[in-house]
Amino acid sequence: MKISIITAILFIAICSSFAQTIVWKELASLPEGYNGGEAVSLNNEIYFVAGRNDAAVTPFFYKFNPKTNKWTKLADIPKPATNFALATVNGKIYAIGGDQFQDANREYNPETNSWKLLKPMPTARQHIN
Repeated sequence: MKISIITAILFIAICSSFAQTIVWKELASLPEGYNGGEAVSLNNEIYFVAGRNDAAVTPFFYKFNPKTNKWTKLADIPKPATNFALATVNGKIYAIGGDQFQDANREYNPETNSWKLLKPMPTARQHIN
């Protein structure tokens, strides 16, 4: 009985010494509030297309650098929308489709901070997963 109690106490002491405490850290906020939007990571930075503000769909595009804890406004996205697919391929960012059933296919080049419209999709899409 004594050995069981001592074993239990040692087990609890050992387990609690390995317990992790998760601490959330507040980082820089976006320059303005938005409803929705899409985000993707590229080169250890976060890129964010803003979605909507209180008035309308916005073309705003931002980059967050975790090392400096700063947001930078980038070139506006062409044919702004919400609910599109955002992905990275070969160092570029692609924004595809969007509300209201857009056929837009957009490409962002971070080296030149510029967007270009590519050939439209054959069928318009929104809420792409």
